Parts: sequence; C-alpha cells; structure tokens
Amino acid sequence: MSSITMDKASSQDREAVVRRSRIGVALPEPSFIWPSVNDAIRRMAAEQFGLEVVAKETSYETFPEVDILEDLATDPQMLGLIVAPSIEPDVAPETWQWLTECQLPVTILERHPPQWMPGFFDSVHTDHPAGVRRGLQHFRQHGHHRVGLALGRTPTAGDIELGWQLMMREGNGLEQTFLLKDKQPYAAEDVEQIVQTILDTHTTAVLVHPDYLSIALVPALGKRGCRIPDDLSMITIDGYTKRLTVLRSSAQDLASAALRLQVRRIQDPDQRTEHAYIEPALIDRGSVADMADK
Repeated sequence: MSSITMDKASSQDREAVVRRSRIGVALPEPSFIWPSVNDAIRRMAAEQFGLEVVAKETSYETFPEVDILEDLATDPQMLGLIVAPSIEPDVAPETWQWLTECQLPVTILERHPPQWMPGFFDSVHTDHPAGVRRGLQHFRQHGHHRVGLALGRTPTAGDIELGWQLMMREGNGLEQTFLLKDKQPYAAEDVEQIVQTILDTHTTAVLVHPDYLSIALVPALGKRGCRIPDDLSMITIDGYTKRLTVLRSSAQDLASAALRLQVRRIQDPDQRTEHAYIEPALIDRGSVADMADK
C-alpha cells in the first residue's frame, strides 16, 4: 500500500499521491459491457488523474477471486480497488469477507453486498428500476397491455424484478401475464417454458434479461410461428443483440462514476458512503410494434 496516510495528508499530498499511483480493477471475464467499462476507466484515470490502472479478469464461475484481489492489493503503489465480485455461492462469501477486511478503498460495480455483511462500500449501479419503467412505458406507448418478464440468474436480476414489481403494483393499464425467473439460456427446457408461457398467456410484449436469454428465445419463438416484432414485441435488458430494442447503461457513465467515487474515497477515507445510479438508455431498434397496426 501507499506509504502516505491519506486521511492525514494535506490536499497537495493527496493530489500528488493520486497523480503518481495506481488503482486496481477486477471485473468479470470479457463479455458485453465489461471490456468497455475497463477501457473507459483506464482512459479516464490516465487523462484526469494521471493514475495507472492495473486490470485483472475475474470469473462468474468458481475461481480463486480472492487470490486475484490479493495480488492487486499487495502492490505497494496500489491506492484502491474497483471490483465487480462474483455472485457464485462457492466464491461470493469469501470474496465479500476479504473486501470487508481490505485496508484499501473499495468501490463496487453492479453488485450488492450480503445484507448482514458488516462492510459498507461506495458503489455504482445501473438503475434497473428506472430502466424497467422506461421499457414498460415504451410498450404502453405502442398500445401493449399484456406484458411479461423473463429473467435469468444474474447479479442484477433482483433489481430488475424490483422495478417490475413496483410498476405492476400500480398497473396503470398494464397487466402482468407472467414473471419467470432463474431461467438458463442454455437450458432447452427453460427456453421452451418461456415460449410456451408467452403463447398460452397471449402476451404481446416481453422484457428479457440477460441478452443470452433473448438470443435463445428469438429462434425458439420463430420455430413456433411467433415472429418479432410481428407477433411479439421484445425489449432486452443489458443487451447487445443488434436486432432488438435494448435498455443499456453507458460504459462511459459507469466508469466515470466508479472512478469519481474511488478517487473521492482515496482523498478522504472518512467520507460518507455514496451510491451512484446510472439510468439506462432505451435504444430503439424496431422490435416493439404498434398494436394499432395489427
């Protein structure tokens, strides 16, 4: 760790340390948004603060995640860590315990710590409840009333479900036809269950998360004669599938917020804990049809 005690250093000392030191970034294996977030952190850290970024890849699966974090933390030039921990039950408890005991400032990306874990961390999240609200309003603006939600098991699925439940509580012209969760995109029986439920409930519009699940659903629906958007409208959450309308956070915004909280914590360890929420944008790719045209 740095030899300078940040909370006792002068303002000039703090700035000098930030300019000449490093932060560690531990994000999941390259897929979808993470490489873009990593690149944005690296670029902004160098341009805005003169910080070097040391990046390590972690994994969603069973993996020695603590070893990776320990390797970063033992670097004598390391000032803090930006981390998106695994949610796998064989890995997560040990990782969160390590983060709680870590002496470096820690900023968490897109994760919530276990409720009874004693540690509190600055964090950055996609505001999925706001995104769900935006998506459902998009459906309603196109005349849809019978809507469903299909969720896989991901670190952010709980936030998406929360946003959905809040919207369905008021309804306001929308009817929930189904809510299916913990579905695996590579499990044929899960994909078929979602397809059959869509057909049985006469759902006209569906939110899907993650992108892998929407990728599996489109051809499976097509085999049953259900085409998008002619027969079913679909919005994917956190998606990169180019043919589907998507709710997606900006990698730049996530990176900027994480870096801001990290540097703020380095410069003043006694600051109150802060949580930043980034509202996802709706990128319209034409996979939501007007009911009036049918």
